[in-house]
Amino acid sequence: MEDDIERLAAEQHISTEAVNDRLDQIWQDLADDPDALEIVAGSENPFRAERREGQFGVGETIAIAVVGGIGKDIASSIWKDLVWPALRAYFGADLKKSDDAPAG
Repeated sequence: MEDDIERLAAEQHISTEAVNDRLDQIWQDLADDPDALEIVAGSENPFRAERREGQFGVGETIAIAVVGGIGKDIASSIWKDLVWPALRAYFGADLKKSDDAPAG
């Protein structure tokens, strides 16, 4: 993924499919909110999670990328203010921002 906006440290039992499913649900919840930003209500979820190949160990990195629909700067703001807090609340300590693997 070329437009990574975040790297997350994930426990091995957290799959990218589970993260993507939750991202889709969070986006849908935001779109269904009557006070939602127009850009959220009018577009598909632009965020996708991908686990990098060749990782070993107890924890692994999941990259979050913007794959379309909205610009990277807007997506980064929505990620920081709306999506990441909801994702963190759902997965708890099993998914956290990775200080070891900066995005980009």
